[in-house]
Amino acid sequence: QETPDSVVDPSFCGSYTESEPTCMMHHQRPKKMVAFEGALTGRRFLGCPVQQDVGVNCGVVEWVDGPWPEIL
Repeated sequence: QETPDSVVDPSFCGSYTESEPTCMMHHQRPKKMVAFEGALTGRRFLGCPVQQDVGVNCGVVEWVDGPWPEIL
């Protein structure tokens, strides 16, 4: 899944320190990110650590938060 626009959240940032999961293409530890795009805003996720301007970014590795309820 493509990486949504994201913002830095001091309480959830940096590299994921567990051994799993890793990004599928680069086999690197994902970065902790917070989505800042449309209906995804505020959801935390683990994303590919490769910057899109440097190489191919494989997107969202794993969502930490589930989808928001429809009422939101």
